[in-house]
Amino acid sequence: MPKAPAGDALKLKGVRAAVVNVYGGLMPAGWTRWLFEPYEFPHEGIYPQALDAGKLNAKYDVHVLPTRALCGA
Repeated sequence: MPKAPAGDALKLKGVRAAVVNVYGGLMPAGWTRWLFEPYEFPHEGIYPQALDAGKLNAKYDVHVLPTRALCGA
C-alpha cells in the first residue's frame, strides 16, 4: 500500500498456541506443525508432563489437541 489506511486502528496481540504431542511423535501433530510453519504461525510443542503440571492458560491462549494426543498411542 502506498500509505496507511485512514481511521482508527486496533493493534492485535498474537496468539500463543501449543500443539500437544507425545514422545515418539504423532502424525496429526506433525501435520498441524506442517500447516502452521509455512504461514509463520507461532506455536510450541508440549508433552504430557506439561499437561500434568497444569497452569497452561498462563502461557498459552490456544491448546491444539491432535487426534490420539491424550490416549497415549
